[in-house]
Amino acid sequence: MYIQTQDLEIMKMAEEIADSIYGRVRDWDHFERHSIGIQLVKSVDSIGANIAESQGRHHLRDSIQFIYYSRASLEESKFWLRRANRRRLITQEYFDSFNDKLSVLGRQLNAFINAKKRRLNPNNPTIKPSSSRKAVNKTKLSSVDKEKSKQ
Repeated sequence: MYIQTQDLEIMKMAEEIADSIYGRVRDWDHFERHSIGIQLVKSVDSIGANIAESQGRHHLRDSIQFIYYSRASLEESKFWLRRANRRRLITQEYFDSFNDKLSVLGRQLNAFINAKKRRLNPNNPTIKPSSSRKAVNKTKLSSVDKEKSKQ
């Protein structure tokens, strides 16, 4: 069953966070808005943008890569949120609330990545696709080496 991108729970959460942060940053003074604010808004918008782009990818590995980009943007957003908190542009309560929301979204992104990996490699969801090829090659080499040692 295909789910529209805008109906994904992680997309809804990413959009809610992005819109709320944008509303807050919009009210900052010019210097703060143009130094920290723009960076924060761009990084938090990038979370949802990369989720959307992942859904438009034809190949599953490409899709997974864009979710990794989304997760990286989430970490960048946490950095800028910490800067805003330390420079007293947001309250501690606001920081705690959005840091917690970003952490929850991060766990959801990890679950989304793992679900896509299971589709990519249903036999072993804990092994990365590139690692699984190496493991197969090592097993084949081991069998060849055993045959050589018997001779």
